Amino acid sequence: MTAEIAVMNRVAIALAADSAATAVFAGNVPKIYNTADKLFALDEREPIGAMIYGGASFMRVPWETLIKLFRSTNSGSRETVADYGQAFLDFLITEPLLTDDFIDDYFRSTVNWMADQFMEVARAESSEKSLDLADSIRGLLRSLYQNWMARPFLGNMNDGTINELRARYYGFLEKFVEFQFLDLPSIGSTERDQLKELALLFMVKDLKHTSSGIVVAGFGTNELFPTLISYDIEGMVYPRHLRCRSVHNTTGTSIETGANIIPFAQAEMVHSFMTGIDPDLENKISRIFRELLERLTKHMASRLPPTLSPDEISSFSNEILQIAKLLNDEFAQELETHSREKYVDPILDAVELLPKDQLAVMAETLVALTSFKKRMSRDSETVGGAIDVAVISKGDGFVWIKRKHYFESALNPRYMERVRSRYQKRS
Repeated sequence: MTAEIAVMNRVAIALAADSAATAVFAGNVPKIYNTADKLFALDEREPIGAMIYGGASFMRVPWETLIKLFRSTNSGSRETVADYGQAFLDFLITEPLLTDDFIDDYFRSTVNWMADQFMEVARAESSEKSLDLADSIRGLLRSLYQNWMARPFLGNMNDGTINELRARYYGFLEKFVEFQFLDLPSIGSTERDQLKELALLFMVKDLKHTSSGIVVAGFGTNELFPTLISYDIEGMVYPRHLRCRSVHNTTGTSIETGANIIPFAQAEMVHSFMTGIDPDLENKISRIFRELLERLTKHMASRLPPTLSPDEISSFSNEILQIAKLLNDEFAQELETHSREKYVDPILDAVELLPKDQLAVMAETLVALTSFKKRMSRDSETVGGAIDVAVISKGDGFVWIKRKHYFESALNPRYMERVRSRYQKRS
């Protein structure tokens, strides 16, 4: 996990990211490293940056490698931040180094992961409801098939993509289903075909929980104010369809909106700072209030005179339930209004006036708060390490405020000369 944040006003946008990365080894034993790079300049010269969170790689290729490869081969002015984001997505699709071998390996590993999750749920349901495993599998197959059929396709994929995958991976899918149901002879051809179809539907309509978040932020040539766009990206399916979903669509500042604060990944401390209440506590309060209203309704209904008819009792109960629902909605609205007036709006008003250096301080502090909270709790320290901070403005471009290095610049004069030479060639 990680903590990242974008703090922006009409002058600039500050990006901050921690350095913690979690690897899970055999036996689900997590190991946390505090050396990961998650914040990058996306272009050699233009005012545009990128952050990554979630999965650290794209089909086993580190995001750092892909971002720097894009930067070295695709730098250039673009009109909007959305254009930079689309250019990066197009790069992933067209990059020749990402061969069909990567795509095939990704398909096989993802389908096997999906099947493991499916069988785990089926076994748990079978144990919990005292069902035969085969019956649990049949019910789950029907439910998931209906659910995924109703979902929209990812990106530009469609039914034709499913046909392409079915043709390319026919042999693999046959062996895959045979292996999954090896010890279940009562599972027939109908269920086997359904599992194959589920695998294909999952590839074109859903993302794993380990997908990567990609944030692109800065200025396009036609943009006066900073803009941000982000995606959930996982991999690519044959022939070259990206499994991707847009999350924040060009969220930024404008003439009307003078400031914005957008957290990514672990955002609970930012939420607490912005709204004045921890999100878990807020949910707990709302749940308790709703349950108390429901208990009050039942109590009042139980005290009604026995002379009332069932229809009168039902009518009274429904009326009380409606009143309780209105009270619950009013409570939530009052809480939200108080939070906005007393916490959110004053903070955003202050951010609107911050100079560039203070935007950087605020972004770093919010990430540091999340790291400190993790350190002081019983949770794993999934946020930590050095905090990288950059500020992007229209005039100054991408400027590092804090940046960790794994090497000393003084010991690497040739590297520094290569960087200067590459920059001069692009000038």
